Amino acid sequence: MKQSKNNILMDFNYLDKLYNSNDLNDVRKFYESVDSVEELVKFSKRRPKARVKFFKKGFDNEKNVIAVIPTADSSKFSDFFDGRIPEVLVESSGPYFNYAHSLNSGVKEALKYNPEWIIICNDDLFKIDDVEKMLGEINKNTNKDFLLAKPGYYNRVWYHTMPTQLIERGSIDYHTYKLTGLVDSNLREMLKITGKFNVERFAYAVFPTHESVFRMWWRLIFLSSFRKPAFYNIGDFSIIRSEVFKKIKFNELFINSHEDAFFSYQLKSFDGVFTGYRVGSFIGKTLGKLKGGVRIRKLRNAFIGAVIFDHLLSKF
Repeated sequence: MKQSKNNILMDFNYLDKLYNSNDLNDVRKFYESVDSVEELVKFSKRRPKARVKFFKKGFDNEKNVIAVIPTADSSKFSDFFDGRIPEVLVESSGPYFNYAHSLNSGVKEALKYNPEWIIICNDDLFKIDDVEKMLGEINKNTNKDFLLAKPGYYNRVWYHTMPTQLIERGSIDYHTYKLTGLVDSNLREMLKITGKFNVERFAYAVFPTHESVFRMWWRLIFLSSFRKPAFYNIGDFSIIRSEVFKKIKFNELFINSHEDAFFSYQLKSFDGVFTGYRVGSFIGKTLGKLKGGVRIRKLRNAFIGAVIFDHLLSKF
């Protein structure tokens, strides 16, 4: 028997209330109340998107390169680019903030000016190399589709150009992942939820995003760390030829997790290059403070992100 429209709406409102709750048990109940990947996808599609506002800076400069910067508060963004290039700040916040939607909206706005390159970056970067070096890298690689910042730990954080493996269910890496879950409650809960939805592949950053005394131990645990990465996750900074956005964009099914990983996976079909340009990341300047603490944001966003990531890969 088909559900009435009222029942469907009531079900969505109930799930949405659980999902947006700051109570861990409510968010757990959300996952318990959904029976299939298809239901999760339908839920994500139905969620409204927070309104975005554009704030533009530096548009008296040449518009060959334009930066698109999602932020929850445009007034708190320091001028990372020294006023040298135009910036589209995409301000959005609230429970329906969607990072992929903000990026796509900002890219669409930037494309109105016909730039050759678009920089995708967060609002929580700090400068290591000057803008002149970045522009030099662009001029040096005019035949490439995308440019990646130099990978590595800066200020003990690594959040861009992240070597990433796909861990397959049933592999040695996966079983090691499960063993790690014995001492990591977040990982244990993630494996339980993704197991319910029969997730077959996990995106795994070879190095943890925060440097610690355990980072070499972390690398040694996973055999995949010694293999060529499946792809490099752009993370919070990349330089992309505008033509690329005519073929792919950030998938708005994701709710503030995994959208960069899936976009990066799609970039594999384009021609990119590592550059010597370095940027640093603070992580979470305004976007990371949108709703709830780290644990509840992982439960709310990262776990559904892992399920949708696997779902999209299966259709790729």
